[in-house]
Amino acid sequence: RGVVDVRVNHWEDCLRRGADAAACRKAKQAAWRACGWMRSFAAITPSTLAWSLFYRGVAYHLAKRPTHARKAWQRSLAIAQQMEMPCEMALAHRELGRQAAADGKDPASHFAQTQEILARLGVPPAAVERAR
Repeated sequence: RGVVDVRVNHWEDCLRRGADAAACRKAKQAAWRACGWMRSFAAITPSTLAWSLFYRGVAYHLAKRPTHARKAWQRSLAIAQQMEMPCEMALAHRELGRQAAADGKDPASHFAQTQEILARLGVPPAAVERAR
């Protein structure tokens, strides 16, 4: 998961700071390649599928494909719920809430779910902001 996290965050940072197009294109390709590796790994290690879909959702978000991002996060959430993975559930709810807000929809239920899960786990909300 670490490689995907680094690659996706590098792409996001590249976009945020307005780096040149070639550097952002290279970061984007590396991020998608890492998402593919994680997807392959998830095929043999099902416990990583929620993370694979989570990062795929982030990549779709960065690629300005909100519908695909939302679907990936919804699938990530469903798998995390099935496998009883609360941290992954909280992160998926957070991203779904952010996407809802960006779409002009009410994000309250997703953010409330995030807070409820974090409280149950004893995790400070600030820790989730650093996660990913």
